[in-house]
Amino acid sequence: MTNLAKGDNSTEDIGFLHVDLMLGLNNMEGGAHVALLWAEHLNTTYNEFNVSRTDIRNIVVPIAINLTFGSDISQSITQTVNFQYNDVKGADDPQRLRQRVVDLSTDIDVAAPLVRTGNLHVLVAQGSTYLYQFSEPLNLTHAPVWFSGANRANDVIFLFGFSERGLQFVNHVTGFTPTVEQRVLSTRLIKMIAKFARTGNPNPLNAAGDPQWPEYDAMSMSYLDISAAHVSPKHHFREPFMTFWTSVVPELLTATSQNATSPLVCPEEIGHTIKVNLVTAENIIIALSIVSFCLLCACVLLVCLSVAREPTLYINSNNAVMKTPNLSETPSLSSPTDS
Repeated sequence: MTNLAKGDNSTEDIGFLHVDLMLGLNNMEGGAHVALLWAEHLNTTYNEFNVSRTDIRNIVVPIAINLTFGSDISQSITQTVNFQYNDVKGADDPQRLRQRVVDLSTDIDVAAPLVRTGNLHVLVAQGSTYLYQFSEPLNLTHAPVWFSGANRANDVIFLFGFSERGLQFVNHVTGFTPTVEQRVLSTRLIKMIAKFARTGNPNPLNAAGDPQWPEYDAMSMSYLDISAAHVSPKHHFREPFMTFWTSVVPELLTATSQNATSPLVCPEEIGHTIKVNLVTAENIIIALSIVSFCLLCACVLLVCLSVAREPTLYINSNNAVMKTPNLSETPSLSSPTDS
């Protein structure tokens, strides 16, 4: 399951192919990132968390991309993510910008991997697939004023029920005391999960007039939004952000990888390639030098032979112009005539 969430489409896990699958998350999962990551990087605190559009562009988005995909990511992808999540043209509304940071962390770290896993399960598995989003806010003593929603692992408190011993521990650690409505919600949630575990189908839901929990599929992306105020079936889970992460970003990653001007190789390989090119060039230069030297020697030899074959005029001691015999001429065999 972990590999599937990271983008590995392998279906070698036989258990994955034959189980009914229920996926769920809290609607403000990214709140944990604010406390553990962003407050420190932005030099602020969780309770007084403030962020600007410049911070999102220059700090939040680059760090989020680096932690998820590594450092060798095209700048165009980072700019696209910034455009998707940053309030580029809006006013500097602190609450809106804080929510953008929480949404980015929720989507990139939890929601998108869940959707990818759900899409694959629907495609290849024989079991049923269901998705829920828990959005009940908890009145915690340490929760910041600006935070409204369900933070990471808040649904776990409801899934295990409010026993007296458990409540004592939760209240001691978090200061949380459930309301009557939240106790009812916990009971309903436990029954839904138990029914799904037995039959692979959480329907029918518990209370009279409860809606049908639709099964998840990649087209409608149906899910159940759960809170004390409502238990409502909804569609197109966290769109358009899920399409962005499951379709647009993978296509951008593929395109930038194919359009890279040079392959991604380690420094040793780069050095080796340069070394081979230099040696080849050196050999070519040496060969050309040898050929040039041979041609020069041949030219000098031809000139010498030409000079040796041509007759030369000179004046002897009697001031008579004489011509040296041509070496190519055949000397006469007849005797000279006596004068």
